[in-house]
Order: sequence, then C-alpha cells, then structure tokens
Amino acid sequence: MSSVASWMSANRLQLNATKTEFMWCVPPRRRHQLSTDQLTVGSVSVAPVDHVRDLGVLLNSDMSMVVTGAAATKPPPPVI
Repeated sequence: MSSVASWMSANRLQLNATKTEFMWCVPPRRRHQLSTDQLTVGSVSVAPVDHVRDLGVLLNSDMSMVVTGAAATKPPPPVI
C-alpha cells in the first residue's frame, strides 16, 4: 500500500485511508485459500470485504456488477 500512496502523492492525489477498502477477486472455489489478514494503510487497518463501490457500481468478489440508486436512473453522458 505504501507504493500506491507514493504514486498518488507523486500525481498530486491523496489517499483517504479511512475510506480505503480492498477485495480479493477470485473464483468462489479458491476463496478458502486467501488470507483474511488486514492491510495497514497509514495508521488504519483495512480488512478485506466482499464488495466495493466505485462510481455508483457495486463490484463483488465474483466480479459481477450491480448498479445502485441514482446511477441506475441517470442517463448516459452524451457521446462527442
């Protein structure tokens, strides 16, 4: 995680450790082989989760997508 934070800093971005989540993306049959250890981001410990949200789309560890709330009703941006 320190290399991600360094890259973000070099590109004038800031990592918000309190909002950071991570998930393992593997088939269900291999999930038992994964570590359940937490990552340390700055001074915050982050546990793996089953799903994450990015730009209104929920991604689960099976890599299927579920559109939520306002993102489901918002029209797509115009193509230029």
